[in-house]
Amino acid sequence: MESNSRQILQSLNLIKKILLISIFLLFFSINFSIAKTCKHKESLVSTLPNYVGEKENFPCIYSGFIQIDKNYNSQIFYVLLSKNEFEENDDSPLTIWLNGGPGLSSMIGLFTEMGPLKFSGNLNLMLNGNTSWTRLTHLLLVDQPVGTGFSFTQNLEGIPNNQADASLQFYKFFQKFLTIHDDLSHKSIFLTGENYAGKYIPEITERIVEENIRIEKGESSFSHKINLKKILIGNGLFDTKYQRSARKDLAKGINLLSEFDDESQYDFLSQKCEYSLSNNLKESAKVCDNILDYLLKIAGDVNKYDVRKSADSEAQLIKALDFYLNTEEAVASLHVSNSTIKSRTNYFSFQNDTVKDVMQEDINLYSSLPKLEKIIDKYSVPVVLFAGQFDLVEGPQGMERAIHSLNFSFKQEFKNKPRSLWKIAIDQNKSVIAGYIKQARNLTLITMRNAGHFAPLGRPGSMFDLMEHFLSNEDHWNCPDNKCSLAEAKCEFMSKCNGNGECGEATGGKCICSEKFYGPDCSLHVEPLVNGEYKILPRYVKLLHIEDFENDILLEVDSNDKNIMISLIDKDEHEYVYDIKKHQIAYQMMNKKLILYLEKDKFANSIIVIQNLEFKHEIEIKTYIDNYSKI
Repeated sequence: MESNSRQILQSLNLIKKILLISIFLLFFSINFSIAKTCKHKESLVSTLPNYVGEKENFPCIYSGFIQIDKNYNSQIFYVLLSKNEFEENDDSPLTIWLNGGPGLSSMIGLFTEMGPLKFSGNLNLMLNGNTSWTRLTHLLLVDQPVGTGFSFTQNLEGIPNNQADASLQFYKFFQKFLTIHDDLSHKSIFLTGENYAGKYIPEITERIVEENIRIEKGESSFSHKINLKKILIGNGLFDTKYQRSARKDLAKGINLLSEFDDESQYDFLSQKCEYSLSNNLKESAKVCDNILDYLLKIAGDVNKYDVRKSADSEAQLIKALDFYLNTEEAVASLHVSNSTIKSRTNYFSFQNDTVKDVMQEDINLYSSLPKLEKIIDKYSVPVVLFAGQFDLVEGPQGMERAIHSLNFSFKQEFKNKPRSLWKIAIDQNKSVIAGYIKQARNLTLITMRNAGHFAPLGRPGSMFDLMEHFLSNEDHWNCPDNKCSLAEAKCEFMSKCNGNGECGEATGGKCICSEKFYGPDCSLHVEPLVNGEYKILPRYVKLLHIEDFENDILLEVDSNDKNIMISLIDKDEHEYVYDIKKHQIAYQMMNKKLILYLEKDKFANSIIVIQNLEFKHEIEIKTYIDNYSKI
């Protein structure tokens, strides 16, 4: 009897345990199903061909078309991806990604750069769990302007030929998008992109800011005020004039061009490009592309987007993407039908050359730099720009040259800020250098190490870390080991400014010299002359006299070395502003004397620099011109 009672009790305990486990599993499955509940059923992409992951882990993806012009039936295609983690009160931002071109599809970003799915061998789609941006944010990828990727128009007139029309198309699209996806209408918006997005994003940003003001005043036909927080542009094209000329510098820096090479051919091609931009716009694209083609020819088998790779290294991936997105299974899954874009031979094109042709004038002549300057200065929108170190198309040299041309209010502060190291923590005790950062106020410039043009593709880990910083509320880049500053390292080589100045974090790693001392290490002593001027006596050049000469300046120098060069540097900024020899200001060498004529008004804030060409890196400062009226 007692034995039976014990057995019954054990059975009851077992049943109790089974019930508890069942309840727990039921609770877990309910929560798991909630986590995977995708809201917008009508635009939901339930699966994609060749997906080899577990079905329950397939991300929440939505896609569709939004008409932005009835007359031409112009429609923009988009893909929306929800952030991975389920949150009861979701405050995750919405990040918009635009690929460039013009005419380059943002599906490149979805399947090869920052999306939750990536291709593996045999066109299989695998989950990208570690570096997908959907771990941080909701992600909207847009094929714009119309004609790009899956987007289409039934008339070529629907394709914009300038940035004003292109930005209006995008703005109309996004207003309608926020109406359809009203749960995202109050999100913080982060606008990102690469390549030709360097022209798209500044124009779109200005339109958003200006239209927000009109919406507040009740003067706009649009209803959604867009909560734009920051913009990010990678390897962006802003201005052909400044950036294309920097390609030679990159090529020489990594020795694709040798110091022994004759550069006259390259310079000749550059001159032809400049002439065509002014006189024959129709031919200018081909003429200007010759410069890059020339560099690639003499460099051998290199990829212009990443010179470490072979020329055709991405060709297979592009062909695979084109093939995959033209299959009936893929287009059906993405809600693209034959009737939608029936006028095309293919559903999808990786690069639509028609869009590129229509926007040819925009490519060569339009500059987004004035818009960017306004965004930085007037609108105070935080701007982050990055470039891959080995990109020959739109690399960091060109980006820096373009930004250097701007005249925003804190430009001098930005220039004086030293670059710092960008590090990524591997574990608690180790970090790696991912790149270099220059930052002041709302402007950040980043050079990404070991990256090419498509940085999210080549350096997904670095890009994910960059996005974590970008999407945060931090004003400054945090450093995992607090050893990212380069200011102290610079000061180490300046001999503590020879006791004649200060150098440190506060000075940006530069020597700030005491009165009457000058030079990078404050070792040059300024001696007062009888007439109130200053001079610094060099080793190689002896000053004979400097005087007024019919309202200009006559500088006569006695030198034992005929191989000298005269330049000017700005007195305040300590930067070269004029190369006398290069610009052919009147000079002559007569009996070991250099006679130099300078126009007073042009050089009132300059220092004359005399440089011995045999010692290119030794600058001899001759005369400090402070006040011509005293001469």
